[in-house]
Formats: sequence, structure tokens, C-alpha cells
Amino acid sequence: MADLRAEADARHAQWEAERQAIRRVQELRGELERLRHEAEEAERNYDLNRAAELRYGEITALERRLEAAEEQLATRQGRNPLLREVVTEDEIAEIV
Repeated sequence: MADLRAEADARHAQWEAERQAIRRVQELRGELERLRHEAEEAERNYDLNRAAELRYGEITALERRLEAAEEQLATRQGRNPLLREVVTEDEIAEIV
């Protein structure tokens, strides 16, 4: 019984870590999209200084952070992920 409890606790900890990592990746992607939109808007308004700050500063830095977060997620998930960001065709076919 203690073994089952330890295994359940370990799986719960893995699930929580994966959930937080996925949430972080999603937040970074959303922020990246917002900054890209802001850069496009700055270019349309001929605010080229702000557009350059965004494109070559903030967006570049955020892309690096996103890449690191995605690597961390892949490491946490390993070969047997408990959570996924997307639903696969096989999972849809299994339900249908």
C-alpha cells in the first residue's frame, strides 16, 4: 500500500510539473504573439524606434526564453508524458 501511495505521489508531482511547464510555454507564446503584433502596429505607425526595440530586443529575448521553456518541458516529459499541448489524430480516432 505504501508503494502505491509513493507511486501516486510521484505521478502527481510529474503531472504538476508538466502542467506548470506547459502553462509557462503557452504564456510565453501568447506574449510573443502580442509583441509581434505590437511591432507590426509600430511599423504601420512609423514608430520605427519602437519597432526596432521590439523586433531586435524584446522579441529576440523572448524567443530565447520560449526555446528554453520548451526544452525544459521536453526534459520533464521524457518518454512518457502525462500531458500534451495538442490532441493527436490517433487520440481523436480512438474516441470516434
